[in-house]
Amino acid sequence: MKVKRKLKLIKGDDNMIPEEVKEEKEEKEWEFENVSVTLRDGQPYKWHLSMSARQLAELYNYKFIFYEPNIQRGTKITSKGEEKPLIYQKHVKNILNAMLNGTIHGGNISLVYFKEYETPLNYDYETQTLTGKGALAICDGAHRIEACRIWLEKYEKNPGSIKSPDDFYFPVNIEYLTHNQAKNLFSEYSSLGKPISKTRIAYHDVFNPNNAIAQKIMSESELKGKVELISNTIKASSNNFITFATLLNGISVFKPATKREADKVAEFLIEFWDELVNLFPNLMGNVSPLERQENRKKSFAIETMFLNAYFHLAAKLINDKSWRKKLMRLTKNNFLSRDNKIWSPILRNGDKIINTSATQKYVINTILDYVINEKDISELEQ
Repeated sequence: MKVKRKLKLIKGDDNMIPEEVKEEKEEKEWEFENVSVTLRDGQPYKWHLSMSARQLAELYNYKFIFYEPNIQRGTKITSKGEEKPLIYQKHVKNILNAMLNGTIHGGNISLVYFKEYETPLNYDYETQTLTGKGALAICDGAHRIEACRIWLEKYEKNPGSIKSPDDFYFPVNIEYLTHNQAKNLFSEYSSLGKPISKTRIAYHDVFNPNNAIAQKIMSESELKGKVELISNTIKASSNNFITFATLLNGISVFKPATKREADKVAEFLIEFWDELVNLFPNLMGNVSPLERQENRKKSFAIETMFLNAYFHLAAKLINDKSWRKKLMRLTKNNFLSRDNKIWSPILRNGDKIINTSATQKYVINTILDYVINEKDISELEQ
């Protein structure tokens, strides 16, 4: 059963707050109903309620909820010299898209009512109402609240083009803390527990359509048992030579628009990687980790930039009937050898790989020129 929480603001009518309401943070009066409380050592410790995306956006727009840099990531200065919250718009966009397509579970929003305010936080156990006089600082959930703000803005401009933010609810926690306690709480959110790697995040993202392609490749191709699923790096003692994040990032080059296209990409990449493993058995085949590391000293074949470049190569070969013959060029003329002078632009001090967008592009273009355009090594050295 879906239970809607009623949100009441002392200032304003219903959930809309008039534009003329411009009190300072300490003057924002509010009252929340249907609030539960958690006790610690017999004392109120944390209060809980639900708020819709609309309610969070409106509270934020009218500064009943605010971004406090001192307990957050800080601020940034825009090109116009304006100070703005340090919020990553790419992350906000991903959250908004997930909310709109129903692939996000929400997650708790954490707000803080400061003990420095003159009016203490007040909770009525009988009516389950929580009241205060002072704006609530965001301790965790700034990106989600910003996504709610954008959602409401889009909805109000064109209600028929997007689903309503009224029916999407977040669990909200409110704590009564000093500024220093709030800083410590944000530190806990940010540091306690070991953050999972990009590789593990990608592996868990089952709503990414490319994930299904990756899973099929890992189960049906020669990459089975050779993909690192936990870390962004591969230990010298590991049997793996490619991370799941690299695999998923490579698949994204294809951008399949339909299930049929995705199936075609999966089938081709299974054959493509089978062929690559057969071409480089001493690096990609069933060899010991020690043997792989020794052979790696002589070749760039399984360096991450090169693994990524193979996907760009695959995207060019997917409709080429002679793709196997062209792919074999990778093994000719010591093309991927660390001694090949064509790779000197990507090296520092003779042997350390420089990983930048420019060197990544160089590797991709050089491989495409050699395999697709069939240029000679001498042409590539020019």
